[in-house]
Amino acid sequence: MKYYIIIILCGAASMALIYAACMESESNVISDRFVEIENHTSVTFIMGSDKQGSNYYSLATEHFLYNEEEKTDLVINSCRTVSDIITFLNDSKLRNTNPWSVVNIVAHGNPNTGMNLYLSDEGEKATPKRMLQAVLIDSLPKVSAHVMNSNTNVNVWSCGIGKNPLITMSLNKIFQPQDGDSVSVYCSPHFVIFRPDSITNEIRRLSLSYWPYYYQRGYRPSESEIAYEMSKQYPTDTLNWRGALSEKESKDLFSEEYHIPVSYTKIYDRKSDRPELGSKVQQLKWLKSQNSIVSQVENAGIPLDKFHWQVRKIIYTDLEGNKVPAVKAIGMATVVNVLQRVEV
Repeated sequence: MKYYIIIILCGAASMALIYAACMESESNVISDRFVEIENHTSVTFIMGSDKQGSNYYSLATEHFLYNEEEKTDLVINSCRTVSDIITFLNDSKLRNTNPWSVVNIVAHGNPNTGMNLYLSDEGEKATPKRMLQAVLIDSLPKVSAHVMNSNTNVNVWSCGIGKNPLITMSLNKIFQPQDGDSVSVYCSPHFVIFRPDSITNEIRRLSLSYWPYYYQRGYRPSESEIAYEMSKQYPTDTLNWRGALSEKESKDLFSEEYHIPVSYTKIYDRKSDRPELGSKVQQLKWLKSQNSIVSQVENAGIPLDKFHWQVRKIIYTDLEGNKVPAVKAIGMATVVNVLQRVEV
């Protein structure tokens, strides 16, 4: 039987899918990553736009425009792929004649599924596997030798990706200039957010340790229930879970929530091939029988039963414009992040 599978793990999820433990400390000399070189240009790439209810990219833009320690000469919002970044670095006349000094890349991401952007316009998502594949088959543009050198610092601010050796190795290879000096590439091992300072209101980049708690969207437990479950889930971490859940503005310990949608569509040859899906038991059985969606959910680190699922039969329009029978499943989960600031 011929069928197609379409899976989408949407962008808001990326903030919630990193390791459930204290992140290792960043270097105490992280400020060195932002040292400007006289007569050299620095640039920040903002690799996305905010969806309703989110201000991650807008706050990051403001931070790299105005923060005295980390601001760059340029903030670029027009690039959307890794290939776009390399093309800009190679071709932009805004660089003048000297190599770039600091190159920041800001994107949603996590160590399990990679960065929430594409490698190229016609390419794959920047997952650990696809990034490594791009290095091995040499499918991305090369960074020209004259645009970056050993004094260039490339900083990738994408939650926790520095925890995945495939990602760090691949990005190091991708941003090494062709026949040139070795460039220093740093990938943050921490959860990264941008938020206003409680006193000055200046937007700051924060590195955070992270503990997640998942539940079905629309079925939120009470704060006391969540705190109790988190104390059992993380028995060696003696945090004030209840206080963190109640606190939204604390400098050092607080919580945030994100919704995680997963969409999956399976196409069938005939309407009669589609299974019965009238009951929750039948729907769950069908979901568990789909290896692709089970694999995606497991890779994300979220149990299948933490999603609220809607499964229904539909008529799907394929790439050729044909209307074909299909089953579509939409799963919605919510993650509560307990976040603790890491001093770097």
